[in-house]
Amino acid sequence: MTFWRGVLIFVGVALGFAVIGAVIGRLTSRRSTHELHFVPSAMPATQRQAVAYLDVVIAWHSYLRAVRTLVYPEEGPPANGSRDLASVLESRAQLQAVGTPAVQDLHDQTLESAVTLIDLLRSVTGSPPPDRAELSTQRLSLRGALSAIEERISALERQVLYEAGHLPSLPEVEVEMTGRAAAARGRQPQSVALR
Repeated sequence: MTFWRGVLIFVGVALGFAVIGAVIGRLTSRRSTHELHFVPSAMPATQRQAVAYLDVVIAWHSYLRAVRTLVYPEEGPPANGSRDLASVLESRAQLQAVGTPAVQDLHDQTLESAVTLIDLLRSVTGSPPPDRAELSTQRLSLRGALSAIEERISALERQVLYEAGHLPSLPEVEVEMTGRAAAARGRQPQSVALR
């Protein structure tokens, strides 16, 4: 009987410590939650610019991957991604706030090429079925328009990488197990550049 009494006392004490630890942890986490929230406006301008540039490149590559199968149907079934320019236009709005004029201009040129491709795709799908020679001409024009978009995306990407490579380095922030930022200890700052 004393054995079970000892086991019950041990379990009761362990549960008591667990409840006390959980309450203390909950109170501590509530006090420091404001430190864990990510506020985009609190980021330095260079980081906001790097994030906007990354969003631009990702949006264009997603759009390109989705549209490519319309121009090259022999490459397989259409991609699952969205074929509209919504994410590209959202990234353009970010560029308006933090992008350089060179990047904004390249983005606009790429957008013009995308609109040209959309117009060509509409004319192809809206017309009656073409004969073999006309189909070949249509495919060449579509592929030329897609090549123009790819070239402009490459130019945009080169400009973004050039600018991101010249952003000033930011100190690396170490994070303690508590989730709070700690002072860096003898480490060299690393660049935030997209490479």
